[in-house]
Amino acid sequence: MIGSKFVFLLFLALCFCLGQSDTKVYNLKDYGAVEGGNVDTSQALLKAWNDACKWNGQSMLQISYGTYLVNPVTLQGPCIGQIKFMNSGTLKAPSGLRGDHWIDFRYIDRLTLLGGGQFDGQGPPTQAEPNLPTLLRFNFVTNSMVQNVKLINSQNTHFHLFGCNQTTINKITISSPGNSPNTDGIKIGNSNGISILNTNIASGDDCIAIIRGSKDIIVRGVVCGPGHGISIGSLGGSPNEVVEQVKVQHCQIFNAQNGLRIKTWATNMPGFCQQYCL
Repeated sequence: MIGSKFVFLLFLALCFCLGQSDTKVYNLKDYGAVEGGNVDTSQALLKAWNDACKWNGQSMLQISYGTYLVNPVTLQGPCIGQIKFMNSGTLKAPSGLRGDHWIDFRYIDRLTLLGGGQFDGQGPPTQAEPNLPTLLRFNFVTNSMVQNVKLINSQNTHFHLFGCNQTTINKITISSPGNSPNTDGIKIGNSNGISILNTNIASGDDCIAIIRGSKDIIVRGVVCGPGHGISIGSLGGSPNEVVEQVKVQHCQIFNAQNGLRIKTWATNMPGFCQQYCL
């Protein structure tokens, strides 16, 4: 009997070890990244991402504790296997950045972004200016999760999801001063099946903006303030703009210009919003 138990426990231990080894880790420092926030680590990040994305199995890009300067990057798929982006440090944008985005994830299925670290946009702006970058973009990302990270001091929108499906945002923190213009917390467009849960958002614009083409959106347990509240729209700028199936539940909104609102343009363009649970 003792022999049988020993064999069984050994089998479990082997299974555990094999399960752990299924994830191949790509550490940013192994690609020449230098912490301190003064040396550009963009190329190291791109190389580590490309290798992790090509791994035929579960992979993890690991960013250790420390501060790393990163210029604008696009981390692109499709990737062969499931991929984790584990940020336990601080990624810092260069000051005075201009352009569409700072960090852009696109065409990825089964991405998990986590780690407890920060994405620091080195803003916020003191006044509205053109061509200021979105801090974090998800373009055409599906079946994914963002959890336990901080997005701070964006010069524009903090987190913009476009063309995304079945993605959950849980327990993240977004923070910019209440007087920083155009710093939406989370903006969702042309996306389906997005859940925002247990998240704290302080910004100078909408805490959450749900814009055209979005469907099946759940906002639950969000703390919003300061900011402009939770918004749908603006709608009506183009024909047939639609937002539907939105649930907002158990949220706290304080020190905000609005609670919940639907914004429209003063046009005669057809469009509709329907099926809301507030």
